[in-house]
Amino acid sequence: MSAAGTTKSCWKLGEFVAHSSSVNCVSLSPSNGRMLASGGDDRKVVLWMVGQASPLLKISGSTSPVQSVTFNSSENWLCAGTKSGVVKVFDLDENRLVRTISGHSAAIQCVDFHRYGDILATGSMDTHLKVWDVRRKGCIFTYRGHQDAINCIQFSPDGKWVVSSSNDNTVKLWDLGAGRLLHDFTEHTSAVTSLAFHPMELLLATGSLDRTVKFWDVERLCQVSEAPVEASGIRCVQFHPEGQCLFSGSQDFLKVYSWEPARTLHSCPVGWGKVADIAVSGEQLIGASFYQTNISLWCFDLKSMSSQPRPDAHGSSQTTSQSLSSSGRRQFEYRKEEFQRPFTQASSARPQQQDKAELKEKESKGGNSPPMTEVKPEERAKILESRQRLMRTPPKKTPPPFLPPEAAAPPPPLPL
Repeated sequence: MSAAGTTKSCWKLGEFVAHSSSVNCVSLSPSNGRMLASGGDDRKVVLWMVGQASPLLKISGSTSPVQSVTFNSSENWLCAGTKSGVVKVFDLDENRLVRTISGHSAAIQCVDFHRYGDILATGSMDTHLKVWDVRRKGCIFTYRGHQDAINCIQFSPDGKWVVSSSNDNTVKLWDLGAGRLLHDFTEHTSAVTSLAFHPMELLLATGSLDRTVKFWDVERLCQVSEAPVEASGIRCVQFHPEGQCLFSGSQDFLKVYSWEPARTLHSCPVGWGKVADIAVSGEQLIGASFYQTNISLWCFDLKSMSSQPRPDAHGSSQTTSQSLSSSGRRQFEYRKEEFQRPFTQASSARPQQQDKAELKEKESKGGNSPPMTEVKPEERAKILESRQRLMRTPPKKTPPPFLPPEAAAPPPPLPL
């Protein structure tokens, strides 16, 4: 990965060939953006360390192109959604396939892990959002309502809701426990391509091909504000981990926004093209984009950006359900709990038809899993029933920052 400078606040970390055919998806590790997963038409999932030229791990075995990838919050599991509608979950610590799950009738465009356990959500071109119990391979619920392909999904920080965005221009907020639609946000005028929950406040940000970023109060179920219209469609949005601001990536710019009032705090031109993901790493922001078989990585110096907008107006670091930010908005209740998952039992519902190629592949490895079934309504409550507090691990150390090209160490002198 060769370095290529751009500006003092933004520079290109490098570009490399990631797959033997077109790259379809890229995901950065959520804690610090220093690990990257990619999937492509070559039917492989590849794991990279940002800043290193060679891959950490190549995972093959899928029978169709990989359309979506994501890490869990602990970053020891990786999920991949395929064009055939099959989900594969990998254990990165043990370097093995944990689960192969099928149930969608079209390509899986997006995947997300639940914060507190082995629960997974998938969004598909078949317009359905499914929530799975990964440990027992059961489908907890299927949410129906979108009229076009689902582009993005995310669980709320407290684990009570899941939100989905679609090519039908809508954003839907679903109740995870009750399995029902809470609200339909319909103010976007084009496909909604990205969304992000505020880490503390009951606030949601959505980005769309209509070139706008909108902010929503998910308690009052109303729009809070709308950022200035951009020159091109929004491809990804991400809140700062401390909730100070929102980062937005479009075709040629990284923007930093506040929302009360909605204004652009910083604008950084960057020729990254099809940006796929952004993640905060200490006092830097890592961005990943792809084009054909290549992936490009970018670094932004947050210290040089105006990324500290009115911290008093955007809430504090307290995370109790009764606390209020100075904007008057309630905050998420973080439940440091694990979920209990009983064995998934067969119901009277007709078993989902599994992908024959995937079944054949698994049978060749000696697997004899029973056909998947929809979890009974009375079992959903048990699956989401809290059992005990999570065993908390020490926080990961922040890796050293990337140096801009002009600050990099000079090459050693040539021998005489």
